[in-house]
Amino acid sequence: MHIINTLTPIIVLVVLGAILRVTGFYDSAFCRELNRLVYWVGVPCLLFTKTAQSTVPLDTAIRLFLCLVLVTFILVLLGYSSGWLLRLPGPSLGAYVQGAFRGNYVYVGLPVILYALSPMSHNPDPHTASLAVLAIAPLIPASNVVAVVVLLLGQPRGAASWNRYLRRVVKSVISNPLLIACVAGLSYLLTGWELPAVVERSCSLIGQMALPLALLSTGASLSFSSLRGGKAATATASLLKVVAAPLLGLLLAPLFDLHGQELVIVLIYLACPTAVVSFVMAEQLKADHVLTGNIILVTTILAMPGLALILLLSSG
Repeated sequence: MHIINTLTPIIVLVVLGAILRVTGFYDSAFCRELNRLVYWVGVPCLLFTKTAQSTVPLDTAIRLFLCLVLVTFILVLLGYSSGWLLRLPGPSLGAYVQGAFRGNYVYVGLPVILYALSPMSHNPDPHTASLAVLAIAPLIPASNVVAVVVLLLGQPRGAASWNRYLRRVVKSVISNPLLIACVAGLSYLLTGWELPAVVERSCSLIGQMALPLALLSTGASLSFSSLRGGKAATATASLLKVVAAPLLGLLLAPLFDLHGQELVIVLIYLACPTAVVSFVMAEQLKADHVLTGNIILVTTILAMPGLALILLLSSG
């Protein structure tokens, strides 16, 4: 029952987002604006509040972060190895590797963790939400940088200006609202002050809209019409993302002394589907965006059984 209560709202909102787009209730332009609202306003307020009010030791969050980074590094290596075996051309190889390692931490992973810790949970832990936020705060910009480098490496020589794109990477990292929100929250946390009630309530209220709107946006971004070609690459990258990633996390967890809720958080993040923003980045950097869309769709479908299994094992 705990698994149903956790995953059903997430599945319902993702499916609802897809239905609303397919039926024309809102168009692609509205989807883009909805995503902007979530990315620039909703999620930053949520991250700032959770970070600024955290009571979790930073060294604990660092251990989770390091485990996630190590698994990401291994996934990149596995992605290149298997991509070369599949004889993928450069633009497809970059999209393939990105799809294999870049998880939807904020739009899927964080909702699963927070819903799992709702009052209906068997073992609610008020500190775990803060730990979940702190663990991915530095991972978000790091994933962006790695993704851009991977996609640029797949481009033919002379097809793009590396300096121009690298400047865009630096600019995007510095101006990343999720990173800014986490840094601001951590800075306030270090002061030792309590958030003023008006700030805490305002940010919490705005942040409450982030998770449902993020899930609606995820569903609206899925498209079965783009699922064509590259079946072997799509299947292999998807399995790396939603099967190999959590298994690697489980194997490497003892190295970082992760157990209990800490291990569950890491496994949920690693079992997440490929980030929807990967499609936009692949398109902008002239990689194989069709393959990216295929991987996003397949991993979104395949991730749910894996997440259910992790929640089942954690509640057992």
